[in-house]
Order: sequence, then C-alpha cells, then structure tokens
Amino acid sequence: MKTTKRIIGLLCALASLLTLCACAAESNEEATVLSTSGYIAEHNGIYYFANPDDEYKLYQMDANLENKVKLSDHPNYSEKIKIQIYRNKLYYTQTSLSWWSFSSKLYAYDLIARREIKVLNRDILSYTIYKNRIYFSTIYTNKIFSATLNGSDVRQFRNDRHMSHDIRVSEDHVYFGMDEGIFRMNLDGTNLQGDCLYPRALLVYNQDLYYIYAFKLNLRKINMNAIEYRSMPYEDISLSDKEVIDFAIAEDVLYFATEEDKIYKADLDGNNPMFIVNGSRPIVAGAYLFYYSEDGKMEHIHHP
Repeated sequence: MKTTKRIIGLLCALASLLTLCACAAESNEEATVLSTSGYIAEHNGIYYFANPDDEYKLYQMDANLENKVKLSDHPNYSEKIKIQIYRNKLYYTQTSLSWWSFSSKLYAYDLIARREIKVLNRDILSYTIYKNRIYFSTIYTNKIFSATLNGSDVRQFRNDRHMSHDIRVSEDHVYFGMDEGIFRMNLDGTNLQGDCLYPRALLVYNQDLYYIYAFKLNLRKINMNAIEYRSMPYEDISLSDKEVIDFAIAEDVLYFATEEDKIYKADLDGNNPMFIVNGSRPIVAGAYLFYYSEDGKMEHIHHP
C-alpha cells in the first residue's frame, strides 16, 4: 500500500512538473515578438529565416548557422516576412507583388510533421498569436480579426478608416497602432481605449509598450498599467537625439537602427547608447544579432 501511494505521489508530482514546463514554454512562445522586423526566429537551436539569396523563401539552418535547408518553395516580395513560432509550428506571411496588387497570406509550417499549410487566405498586414488564437489585421479592408490556429472561427472586431499596421497582445488585451493613434481593447473587442500618439511601430516588453513616434522618429514607452480610458501617458526615451527606424529588445537591452543605417544598443531607458555595426532591421535570435547590410545581405554578429 505504501509503495502504491508513493508511486501515485510521484506520478502527481511529475504531472505537476510537466504542467509547469508546458506553461513556461507557452509563455516563452507568446513573447517571441521582440522586434519590429520578423525575418528570422530561433527555436530549440534551429534558426528559421527568409533567405535573401533565394527570393526570401523560408529556410532553416543549424546552431552554427550552417546546413541550410529550404522549407518552402514560395518566394517572397521582400525580407519583410513576419515569422512567429507557437506550439511547434512556424507561422509566417508569404508575400507577392504584381502590377495590380500586393498579396500577403498566412502560412504555418509544422515542425514535427514537416509540412506547410495555408492558414489564412487573406491579405495580412499584421498578426500575432496569443492563447491559441491568431489576431490579425488586413491590408485592403481596414479590419481587425481573430481566428483559431487553423484559420477557422474568424471573428471581426474593428472596422476603421485607417489600417492597423501593428498588432500586439499582452495580458488579455489587444494593442494596435493606426495612423493617428494607439488603441487597446479586450480580447473580445470590448472596452476600446485610445490616444492620438502617431505610432510607427509597436513592441510589448514586460509591462511597457514601446513605439516609434512618427513625427520625430524617437522612441517612447507607455506603462500599460497606467492606461486610462482616453489617456496613454508616455515617456520619451532619450537616445542622444538619434532618429529611429527599427528596433528590437532582448534581455533588457534595446537595439535600434537609425536612418543613417547604423545600429546601436542601449539600456531600456535609452542610457549609454553604443554603436555596434552598420546596418538596419536588427533582430536578436538565439546567440546572434542579425541585421541587413547596405547591399541587402543578411549578416550577423554574436549577441553583444
């Protein structure tokens, strides 16, 4: 009897441990969007990226950035593919351009079954994944939707005159940037709040919402706990008057690119900015800082 109780106790403890590990993994996956760019992501030591040497098709490479393998035959119009990893699936936008239209569909690559499926046959402008649902905006309809991970049960939330160019989700709130403002709503579309802040890009990190102020190209941040009905108090991040066009956050370090194609790093308050390398579109993935050189090549250095 004691042996049976001991076995039951061990099984319960193991189940609790597995639950904790699953929750931790889910939290990490929900926090992968830490760059305004999205052309590369790392998962379990493997890097997934839009290959600029092959029409920005989806590839993978190992931890040493070698042994490149093509995963998709779909070419992309540019490196502005948006890659996110959630529950062993690689989600990404597949873009194309013709003389009459621009198209951006959402695909998923199953990392276990090793196959590609189309998830949303809509023109995706921005998307993010949170608690088993995809939140996305579309290019031509100016609408915000959510859907299941396989693209079903599509629900419409907003229909505005301006396109929602950035969508982020944190702590059961949807944040989205439009031409003139930043807005927040509940996951079901209720309790809309907003302020005229003229954002250019959005990132959520810890309890703060970071964005580029479009008129001055400087970085600002909003404490999400301080948001009220029509007020989003912001704080300017001093970066020695540098104009920011792209930025990323990793391990409490801010990486940003300027209009002069120079990449710097600083702390989260903007203190001690330090030049790193010439380039644009910085992303920290795994052990590396990735960026694009002036001649359009994807380059990397070890994460400073």
